[in-house]
Amino acid sequence: MKDPAVPELSNTVAVVTDGRNGVGHALALEAPRRGATVVIASQNDADGTVAEIRAAGARADGIGRTSP
Repeated sequence: MKDPAVPELSNTVAVVTDGRNGVGHALALEAPRRGATVVIASQNDADGTVAEIRAAGARADGIGRTSP
């Protein structure tokens, strides 16, 4: 059961900075569970987190530096 104090994020885009680890990673994974599309803005490679979100069936993209 979802916590009623935490809103649904359907039809929203969550922009997460540095979603590779820590709080950013946790937010990047939780936002699509609540219906959001995720965009990860990072100076470092966030391809792994984007792939993890997509593998779960959600929409995600990364902007910034990517893998060489």
